[in-house]
Amino acid sequence: MDLSQLPDITSLLVRPDNPPRDDLEGMDYARCAALHNYLIQYAWLAEGRPLATLNANSNFFTAFGDEAEAEACRPRLDPSLAAFLDTAMISPFPFDNPHEYLPFSVFAWGIDGPNRLFEEFAADIQDQPVDSLVRLYAVETGLSAVGGGGGVIYHQRFHRVAIFMHLDEYDCGFPVEGNPHVWNPLETLLTNWIDLIHIGKVVASPHKESALFDFEKIGPWEWRPYSEAQVTTCVAEWDRLCQAIEARTSQLPNPPSLVSPISGSDADNPEPLVASTVLDAAS
Repeated sequence: MDLSQLPDITSLLVRPDNPPRDDLEGMDYARCAALHNYLIQYAWLAEGRPLATLNANSNFFTAFGDEAEAEACRPRLDPSLAAFLDTAMISPFPFDNPHEYLPFSVFAWGIDGPNRLFEEFAADIQDQPVDSLVRLYAVETGLSAVGGGGGVIYHQRFHRVAIFMHLDEYDCGFPVEGNPHVWNPLETLLTNWIDLIHIGKVVASPHKESALFDFEKIGPWEWRPYSEAQVTTCVAEWDRLCQAIEARTSQLPNPPSLVSPISGSDADNPEPLVASTVLDAAS
């Protein structure tokens, strides 16, 4: 897989020193569309297809067959969200062979069509304004109950997204003001998904290839139980923890000695960090 064909999105990823912009009234659609398109292009390359064969002009308003139906949604959309849908690419759907479709990610099937774009039922149940809830991405049905009403939901008033895998989970996100940890800027969500790829937690390969651990693949996407980067990071953090414990132990007035492995007694350890009785109770 030739990653050099992919655009450089380093400056677009959300980081502590590069947070989401707070000077915009709506979505940072250019940033979000670039991150979205990166994932589309990544899956395309992973499938062994040249980027030149990917139609960059395929978007929400052109990809679903009935352009009039899609255009009818535009007046109901915030201008920034409409601009995102104008710019975000959609992977072509092979109607003659649906199994060849490339899902957007391991979590989401892709941008939803016009007939399922607005979450009217959920907005009514959660007492939200009309047209405020948009199902931006349909969740992958392998991870959610079919017809469960889940999705990546964009709130047009707050310009934030939340992931609900099933209709029953909506209560965890409303009211929005009371659940700020559930709702994030779209660029934050997309950055998280891209980071999972970069650390090897999510891997893309041709969809016909078996997953490394015999897990189910979502199109070309494979969720792995761990990655080399995660193991390296965990070992490094464990080493730091051990060093911190040893440093603090050495500063005690009477540094404790090791408990006898034979007796398990604290007789030779007058000031243990944790009493044996506490450890026994915890076990």
